[in-house]
Amino acid sequence: GTTVFRGDAYGEDFVNNTFTGDAGGQLIHRKKIYPDGVSLIGRRPADEQNLEFAASTDTWVRVVNFANAPDGTLHVCDMYREVIEHPWSIPEEIKQHLDLNNGNDRGRIYRVVPTTTGWHRRARVALGSATTAELVATLAHPNGWHRDTAARLLHERQDKSAAPLLATLIRESKSPLAKHHALGVLDGLGALAEASVLTTLADPDARLREHAIVYAEKLIARSPLSP
Repeated sequence: GTTVFRGDAYGEDFVNNTFTGDAGGQLIHRKKIYPDGVSLIGRRPADEQNLEFAASTDTWVRVVNFANAPDGTLHVCDMYREVIEHPWSIPEEIKQHLDLNNGNDRGRIYRVVPTTTGWHRRARVALGSATTAELVATLAHPNGWHRDTAARLLHERQDKSAAPLLATLIRESKSPLAKHHALGVLDGLGALAEASVLTTLADPDARLREHAIVYAEKLIARSPLSP
């Protein structure tokens, strides 16, 4: 259940941190991700060197997954079962004292909210009713859920009028993430043009240039001059 946090409720220090559930240890483990040459490395935060992000004394707690939420927080899925071992791994003399289905009518979802003053839960989001222009603008949203949902809806609608708006975003936006999403949406619309790829190939952001190379290869493969 390792999940990268892409919300905006906890501040920059938490963005792109990974959260992992330990179903056997009743805990949530957090790591901060740092560049390590051409790769990445994960380390415990400075204030979590000798403890976990969250832990429970309730032996039924089984954190198995997470979800980035529209309000910018992280949701935690707790399967909540007494026994998680496979029946084959439990000796018969112990198994006869256990109800292996104990807890199959339970389960909990937690929303982790910041305790800092000034945070308020974001109002209900209805991107399904947003216009094409509004969805394109949402590709620059600081919350990853909003960006992903806007990109998905643009792809599902297949509204070709989005293409010039996306091309403008690529030329004018200051957000590398917005440009990355815009490239993907243009590709999904079958409207990826050479100008947009060339713009992102020259972008100051190295990660965006890396993604632009992938799209450049697609254009080359589709070119009539391609071998």
